[in-house]
Amino acid sequence: MVKIKRSFYAEGSFCLFMAGVIMWQKNQNLRRHSRQGCI
Repeated sequence: MVKIKRSFYAEGSFCLFMAGVIMWQKNQNLRRHSRQGCI
């Protein structure tokens, strides 16, 4: 059970990390588009 919990938390944290990276990339893209729009 301990191993399962550890792997579950590891996968969950990894998924959250990937989701955060994707959201950060989307924000960067939005900023780029907004900058181009302002120009």
